[in-house]
Amino acid sequence: FLLSFSMSCLVSVIGFGARAPPKVLELLSSLCKDESTKAEIKPYGSQAVQASLSSPPYRVLQPHSNAAVSSLDDSSQETKSFDVVVFCLPTTADYLKPWTSGFLGSRAARRMCAPSSASLVLCYDPKADAFAGDIAASGVAESFRSAAGRRPYNGAALLSLSSLDVAAASQLSSGAKPATVIVVGGGGREHALCVALAASPLVGRVIAAPGNGGTAVEGGKVSNAGG
Repeated sequence: FLLSFSMSCLVSVIGFGARAPPKVLELLSSLCKDESTKAEIKPYGSQAVQASLSSPPYRVLQPHSNAAVSSLDDSSQETKSFDVVVFCLPTTADYLKPWTSGFLGSRAARRMCAPSSASLVLCYDPKADAFAGDIAASGVAESFRSAAGRRPYNGAALLSLSSLDVAAASQLSSGAKPATVIVVGGGGREHALCVALAASPLVGRVIAAPGNGGTAVEGGKVSNAGG
């Protein structure tokens, strides 16, 4: 992607976690290196993107900042100043977990797609390794400041989020019995894995085998084998 903006812009990068897709890095790098753009990148739950941008072949130096996605809640005022939002579409499982990066990032991206928003939202689908919609660099460069110019890109992002809603609803209404998951081990990593699995609405019970004192008292869906 070769983007050229006549004005500076603030770019929010949301929900990429440990992912650093080359297509996203190329887009962000071109924004930052264009002298007329003067883009400032602000990652939210996207630590790998910022680290990769500072490394070869991109070598884009930005002030270190990796805010938690939870700061993009409905009461946040700083998102109103974002010109461009680059959002990573989560998996259905991540989307269904309340207060995770997928859940909060999706909610923030959906809000910034609204007609009253001045943000341009570019939705990246990691499964397809592509941005939603027909992302034409020249079109973005020429019209991202106008409502008419933002409409096709924000519309494509909303379609992707709507598809995610449909997939989530289908999964929740399928009537499938919540899974029982057995985690083999008794260390701290296994304890953390049990807690993460228990947060999924698709999991009904998590059994640690043999487990430890922490998993024995964790409660909720988590228990030790034989407990």
